[in-house]
Amino acid sequence: MSIATNADLLKFRADILEHGVSLWSSQLTMAEADVLELIKTEWFVEAAKGVYGYGLGMSDYQTIINSYDQAKLNTVLLVNIICYRAMAWYIYPSLTRDTDDGNDAFSRRAERYKAFYDGEWERVKKMELYDFSGDSVFSAFDRANTHRTVMVVRA
Repeated sequence: MSIATNADLLKFRADILEHGVSLWSSQLTMAEADVLELIKTEWFVEAAKGVYGYGLGMSDYQTIINSYDQAKLNTVLLVNIICYRAMAWYIYPSLTRDTDDGNDAFSRRAERYKAFYDGEWERVKKMELYDFSGDSVFSAFDRANTHRTVMVVRA
């Protein structure tokens, strides 16, 4: 089941389905895959080092990646960032006219949503994003460990 839907997109842009495309499901799927991959390969690795005390060796990296469980993500926190990524990297670029200056309304919207995306990463990384304790509760422990990590947001 997808984390973000076309209905979620409509909350940000009421006109998002009025550009000759009635569904943006594939763009949302690509954005979701991007966000989940970034969380796993960049954010989680840094967070797990702090939580589990891993070093910096390659074998530790593989151990960390192998311990990742997507089911422990707080996906409620990811709806907005997936929508922002879809609009910035997939939806608006597909609607943009091919101009030399790249200065049409859709290009400007894509840039604006890239900024929203960056801001949303700042918010999300301070929240209870992952259930490190494994108790199926997103707690202060999870927030504390999430908050002290560094997340790369551009990829």
